[in-house]
Amino acid sequence: LHSDVKPRNIRVLPEGTVKIMDFGFAKLLDRDFNLTTKGVAVGTIGFVAPEQFRGERVDARADIFSCGVLAYEMLTGVRPFQGNRRLLMLQVLEDEPRPPRRLNERIPRDLETICQKAMAKSAGRRYQTAQELGDDLRRFLEGKPIKARPVGRGERLWRWCRRNPLAASLLLAVCLGSAAGFGYLSSLSRYFVQATALDSTRMEIAMLEDVHAFYSEIVDRVDWNKTAVTHEYAKRQNAMPLPATFIIDVGQRISKTQSGMQVRVYSDHPWRSDGGPKDAFEKKTLEVLTEKARQKNVEVAFHEFTEIDGRPFLRYAKGQLMQPSCVKCHNGDKTSPKRDWQEGDLVGVLVINRPLDNDIARTNSGLHGAFLVMGMIALALVGLSFAFLVRSRMKAAISGRT
Repeated sequence: LHSDVKPRNIRVLPEGTVKIMDFGFAKLLDRDFNLTTKGVAVGTIGFVAPEQFRGERVDARADIFSCGVLAYEMLTGVRPFQGNRRLLMLQVLEDEPRPPRRLNERIPRDLETICQKAMAKSAGRRYQTAQELGDDLRRFLEGKPIKARPVGRGERLWRWCRRNPLAASLLLAVCLGSAAGFGYLSSLSRYFVQATALDSTRMEIAMLEDVHAFYSEIVDRVDWNKTAVTHEYAKRQNAMPLPATFIIDVGQRISKTQSGMQVRVYSDHPWRSDGGPKDAFEKKTLEVLTEKARQKNVEVAFHEFTEIDGRPFLRYAKGQLMQPSCVKCHNGDKTSPKRDWQEGDLVGVLVINRPLDNDIARTNSGLHGAFLVMGMIALALVGLSFAFLVRSRMKAAISGRT
């Protein structure tokens, strides 16, 4: 082990022979030895391998590191590590030198890869013997594929994390915390939209039911002998619609507005030809609400969030039960599709299809500020982590000069 490979100890004779000189620090590898004492490496700072600074036992791979530094300077004209003694130690231990091609783009990529592999921070990632290094150089000279693998961005990031565990932990915490926060706010946004839509739709259903109940009371006070009350009221003069027909027509009028909300009343026993279930949701709703209507103290309602023509919608259905005041009306009408109604039967379903586009847009607009604040906090923490690294480097450099 030479342990002091550097330009001053390399000589090129007139005939081209290369000589390595100054074996003052050389040791035989077949003996048990350690070239470090209390963390101070033997050799020339800037060419000494990281393991020598760490006070670890070294082998021939330390010379390979020095050869890599030497090759870097030959290719680029500058040394990969520069500064005072303390700063050089920090760079050798922690910093990846700039790739040679950034300093000289004419350097072949394979030659850059060989140089970087020889200077790997970990001895296990370097060429394990000088023979391996020489073989790869010969492959390059002969135009053959080299065995060294280029260091990717992911591997460089992993090496940096291992050298800076505190900063890496902080960055990881920031990234995970930000991702968790953004994910939580996104789910919260969806929850707010759905909860608000449900509450408002329940209020709209309740309002329509109140209108229906109020109209039913009016119909009860009408003298049917003088005023016809029928679902065909539009075809007869001085006639009034039945309560069920009235609420159906109210729903159709609302559906024609620009709100996008669709209101519909349908039944298993429809008064009109188009009053039955039209899709899978309406059929499923009839089954669910019919079962709920048989139970006591259960809300006869059903809803689901879905898409209609690519737009997000809330479909909310409320069962309409036969009221005592309506039994006589429905069973006494010769045109009624069913004449054995009983109190509490599911006479129909009032369904509201509510679009959620505007709700989502308003909620996202409100959460935009929260996302912005979280992003600024994350950037501030990332800046603090880098500031911590810069400060530690500057402190080491100042202590090295003093």
